[in-house]
Amino acid sequence: MPAKTLFIVQLFERSGKRLIGGRALDFRTADEAVTGAERTPQAAVGGWLPVNP
Repeated sequence: MPAKTLFIVQLFERSGKRLIGGRALDFRTADEAVTGAERTPQAAVGGWLPVNP
């Protein structure tokens, strides 16, 4: 079975000057991950990284 690539968006919340790790969202395509990261609230910062399970 071929390996599947997941794109992870890790959310971080601002707490003063610090960032606190929040939940991670997984997507099947890079475009979905970018769209998901752009939809996060302004209080959160998202980034995406391809991950092979």
